[in-house]
Amino acid sequence: MKPKILIPLDGSSFSRQVINHVIKLFPASNCELVLLKVASVPDELKSSLGKSKISGNWSTVMNWVPSIGASKQMDPDKSAYIERVWGGLKAEMVDNLAEIKDKLKNRGYEVTLAIRFGDAAEEIISYTSLNKIDLVAMSTHGRLGFKRMILSSIAERVLPNVSVPVMMLHP
Repeated sequence: MKPKILIPLDGSSFSRQVINHVIKLFPASNCELVLLKVASVPDELKSSLGKSKISGNWSTVMNWVPSIGASKQMDPDKSAYIERVWGGLKAEMVDNLAEIKDKLKNRGYEVTLAIRFGDAAEEIISYTSLNKIDLVAMSTHGRLGFKRMILSSIAERVLPNVSVPVMMLHP
């Protein structure tokens, strides 16, 4: 079984820089790449679902949403609206990663796309533990001094909370 490398991407060219380093270090024949995009949940969906109907993280809710139309707790029109919004968000996120995925596949890599909603650090940590990831490769801004004491980066939260190596690129 090939090792899985998780590459969290936020849509910026900065976050994609780590891909070139992964390609240099890990040949296509030796690994599987997982491109993870995490987005925050739009306020309109938070208010539409209501806190009482939510259990688990937002990614769990996103996967659960298509089945809520059958629920007697929710108006069918509201359910259809939520399904359309979730579907549109997910499709947009997949489209944003499609070009990167195609380029990596053309180089011979096995590539999987993962879409999650919620807090980026929490979703990276959760995805890593639930999906047998062997390495997390991510770009980091690497704040120094006083700013670092006040503002924690996603990488700073991920590193101590995963049980696999984390390769951080500070371009």
